[in-house]
Amino acid sequence: MRLNLLIPMVYGIFMLVSCSSEESIESSKIQLKDYNFTEKEYQIFEKINDYRILNNLPPIELVAHISSISEEHNWYMIENNRFSHDNFSQRAQTIKSSFGAKEVSENLAYNIKSANAIVNAWIRSNLHQQTLLGEFTHIGVSVTYSSDNKPYCTAIFVKK
Repeated sequence: MRLNLLIPMVYGIFMLVSCSSEESIESSKIQLKDYNFTEKEYQIFEKINDYRILNNLPPIELVAHISSISEEHNWYMIENNRFSHDNFSQRAQTIKSSFGAKEVSENLAYNIKSANAIVNAWIRSNLHQQTLLGEFTHIGVSVTYSSDNKPYCTAIFVKK
């Protein structure tokens, strides 16, 4: 089931998580993208906000444009058979230019089957947990499946 949301709104046998961060640069406007969220993507978003609230932090806002950029990275990883933060600086710059972001960070997950397991893996990793609990205001989340049905997840965190 896909939930259509507009802007602003593990354990498998093999598990990987990763994160990356980038500092601020100036912004200029380009057209923002739409995105149709799956139920799993929305669950990841909700679990991240539940964890933030549990830690006395404000919830972050789910953004279709940022999720679309997350999905593009998932396809890059699938097409190149490579779980990585390749081209993160370019993604961060695109988000800064198009969305007015001051700071951008991303968490990745590979072959983790449930939303709970993805967020729990990030909570158990110090670097990923720092991102979850960072001073971010917005997020984009995408889960994309490879031809062998392995999920790739990219969550991009943004401070506006």
